[in-house]
Amino acid sequence: MSRVTGSKITSVLLRMTLVCGMMLSGGAALAQDRTVSLAVPEALVETGLLKHLLPRFTLKHRVRVSVVGADGAAPLSLNTEGQGRALFEGAGSLWHLDQSGGGDNADRFVDWLTSDIGLNTIEAFKGPDGLRFTRATAVVEVEEALELTGDAANGLAVSNLQCKRCHVVGTADRMSGIGSTPSFFVLRAFPDWDERFYAFYALNPHPSFTRISDLETELDPQHKAAIVPLDISLEELDDIVTYVAGLPPADLGAPIQLQ
Repeated sequence: MSRVTGSKITSVLLRMTLVCGMMLSGGAALAQDRTVSLAVPEALVETGLLKHLLPRFTLKHRVRVSVVGADGAAPLSLNTEGQGRALFEGAGSLWHLDQSGGGDNADRFVDWLTSDIGLNTIEAFKGPDGLRFTRATAVVEVEEALELTGDAANGLAVSNLQCKRCHVVGTADRMSGIGSTPSFFVLRAFPDWDERFYAFYALNPHPSFTRISDLETELDPQHKAAIVPLDISLEELDDIVTYVAGLPPADLGAPIQLQ
C-alpha cells in the first residue's frame, strides 16, 4: 500500500509541476506580448527624461518599454540623426522618433508619444539644473482618446483619503476642502482635465508634499510644506482619473465675450 500511495503522490507532484511550468511559461509569453523595445542614446537616458516619460505610458496602456542602447536592435528609436519625425528639442539636440516595425505595442507608443498628452508629458519634465524639453515646432499634434482602466470606486476612496484635505472630491463633502482650491467638479470642466490629474504632482503646490512611489519622485526640498506628505502610486492615480471621468463637470458659465 505504501508503494502504491508513494507512486500516486509522485504522479500528482509531476502533474502539478507540469501545470505550474505551463502557467509560468504562459505568463512569461503574455508579459513579452506587452512589451516593446526602444533604442535610446546614453546621453538622453542620463537626463532622466525616460524615467519620467515611460511609466506614464505604461500606466495608460499596460505596455512596458524596454530601453536598449542606440546601437541595439529595436523597432523604435529616439535619435539625433534625423531618422523619423522630429519630436522634441532639449539637451542640445533635436530628437527624432523612428519606427521600423514592432506591431501594435509600438503603434500604441508612437500614437501616445506624438499625441498632445505625450508631448505635454515631455514638456512637464524638469531635470537636473533645470533641464527642460520642448516639442519640435514641426510636430503635428494628434488627439488621443482617453482610455479608462482604473477602479472608480477605489479612486473615490483614495481621493477621500489623500485629496479631501484640500479639494471637494464628491457630492457628499461639498462643504469640505479649502475655499481657494478648485473642486474635482471644477477641474473636470477643463478641456485638459485628464492631463491636469495625470501630471498633478508636477504642478504647484503638489511637488512640495507629493511622492509617487512608482516614479521614485521626491519632495521638492526648496519648498517644504507644513502638512503630512501625500504618498500615492500610479495605479491609484489611474483609479482617481477613472473616478473623476464619471463626475459631472461644474457649470463655469459661458466664455467671456470681448467687444
